[in-house]
Amino acid sequence: MRVLALMVVMLLNGPRMNVSAFRWQRTVHVPERAGVVCAVLDAEVFPKAEPALRDLRLVQDGEEVPYAVEESYDEESLRSGVTRPEDRSLYEVAAEGSVGAALHLPAKVPVERVAVEGGQGAVDVEAMAKPSLRESVRGELKNGVFPVTLGANLQKDAEVRIWAKEGRRVRLEMRRRSLCFTPLAGGTDPILYFGAEGLPAVQYGYARGFTLPTAVKMAHMGDVAANPAYRVNGVRDGLVWWKLMMAAVIATVFFVGMSGWMLRRAIP
Repeated sequence: MRVLALMVVMLLNGPRMNVSAFRWQRTVHVPERAGVVCAVLDAEVFPKAEPALRDLRLVQDGEEVPYAVEESYDEESLRSGVTRPEDRSLYEVAAEGSVGAALHLPAKVPVERVAVEGGQGAVDVEAMAKPSLRESVRGELKNGVFPVTLGANLQKDAEVRIWAKEGRRVRLEMRRRSLCFTPLAGGTDPILYFGAEGLPAVQYGYARGFTLPTAVKMAHMGDVAANPAYRVNGVRDGLVWWKLMMAAVIATVFFVGMSGWMLRRAIP
């Protein structure tokens, strides 16, 4: 009966988060006495994660921590559906260099704006992921920036060149996206895992009801590192063990219940 009780407790508590299918990890350094915190998802995450960041999992002391991804936006641009040159969204640099130089844009990194230092007038943007996949966009710089969408649908690294009159330095910019969550009290710094091929997105109730506080503390992402626990089919292997244990619990409970029922019937 002790074994049965232990198995039932383990079943009710659920398994600890299995991280063996994730190739990459980053420690998220959380400030002290933090409630809701946010950490910027920079351009290093996108190439190594699944499309749309669907495989991001945040784990603290073996427990999965729910999160919401917040994207910076300008209310006027959002309302009109068109990104305005005077857009007030916050942006992060995806790549930068000289006008006309080849800028390396890693796969899956979304670019939503081009900024040209000292540039004015017409701007030409050319992105090439491979000889057969080339995209060219022409527009007008206003206040040194030009709204453009590149990279999100590119599943391979791309080479981007930008030409602008009198321009000197150029930047490919992505709208700021932040991972927001409430860390477990008294725990260690959580770890963000990603790079799990084929892993579907998870729908957290936390994200559906999330409202960003007026004053939110910022967490800091550590460097990208290889996950030492990674192995091919790791999550699947762990789930096989868990399913077998669940089947054993169900079979044991059924056997004990049937034995008791038969014993009661046998007693006059």
